[in-house]
Amino acid sequence: MLNILTMAIGNINDAPLKLSSLFLTNLRAPVPYLLQTMREHYQQAFLYQVYRVLGSADVLGNPVGLFNNISSGVMDIFYEPYQGFIMTDRPQELGIGLAKGGLSFLKKSVFGFSDSFAKFTSSMAKGLTAASMDKQFQEKRRISRQKNKPNHALYGFKIGATSLIDGFSSGITGLATQPIDGAAKEGASGFFKGLGKGLIGLPTKTATGFFDFANNVSEGIRSTATAFDGEGLDKVRLSRVVSYDGAVTRYSEREAQGQLWLKTCDGGKFSTDTYLAHVMLHGQDHACIVSLNRILVMSLVKMSVDWVLPFEKIEHIILERTGIMIKEKNSYGPERFIPISDIAEKRFLYTKISVAVSEYTKRSFIAL
Repeated sequence: MLNILTMAIGNINDAPLKLSSLFLTNLRAPVPYLLQTMREHYQQAFLYQVYRVLGSADVLGNPVGLFNNISSGVMDIFYEPYQGFIMTDRPQELGIGLAKGGLSFLKKSVFGFSDSFAKFTSSMAKGLTAASMDKQFQEKRRISRQKNKPNHALYGFKIGATSLIDGFSSGITGLATQPIDGAAKEGASGFFKGLGKGLIGLPTKTATGFFDFANNVSEGIRSTATAFDGEGLDKVRLSRVVSYDGAVTRYSEREAQGQLWLKTCDGGKFSTDTYLAHVMLHGQDHACIVSLNRILVMSLVKMSVDWVLPFEKIEHIILERTGIMIKEKNSYGPERFIPISDIAEKRFLYTKISVAVSEYTKRSFIAL
């Protein structure tokens, strides 16, 4: 329940905090008194604007942002005609200014309402996704949301309809398959656990699909309202992986996704690493990623690193029947183990680790 609540209400978007400066003249006071005065001033200034932080919560639809958009549009209704008339002194400019102001008010109002509704539905969908307790469904939805960004209303409706169908079909499928999977893993108790997850997943996944549908339509309308504000181009696929030796090979969506995970996990801590390979672990909710500097295992749900080992701390790597064992240098703790049941993926990762170790050794030798 805590996870659901934090997923639903945890986003604060562009809270417009403005803390006025503290201006003191001809001051003669001890340093502790000066620090106390500064602390009290900024504490009070922040507390007076707590409503702006709370009002910028996505789960409430960011009412502060909605108010700012609409008030800006209302201001344009009066400012544009005045600006046009003052700058040129031509009567027709008044009419042109009225048209500009009315159009600006309409555009900002549509943007404000659609943006507010999109934030509310997105928060609800994220909370319900966490409530489904289905890691594969969560990961599939996250990747779909990352790849499909509605850039106009019709495309938003198309993506939303797909999300609605996917949510309902996933709920029906989970109700049938999760008890069977649970029984295969844990017997009778696993069957009832899977049945419970399936019963919970059916309404939550269906509701998630509905909120995703509303969210995509709202985002499409929001994008349409600002379609002529700029001439930027949106990416249609993730960034290509360029091999460590500079060779440009055929584009691989799988490798591009692994590179994105490496560059963005833990807030971009490993953004400068050169991606080499990855494999999925633990029911598709974890991944082991190999770069030219380290081996790491990360959670795809939290986008955080479970453990990481730079190559300079590795003593030896052993290919075993159920995975890959890694022994650290001068370590008396437990050895790191990467569980991989698929033989092909296990050998693939082991080969890539060998390449990474070889390249690391070459760089260390050149540095010496």
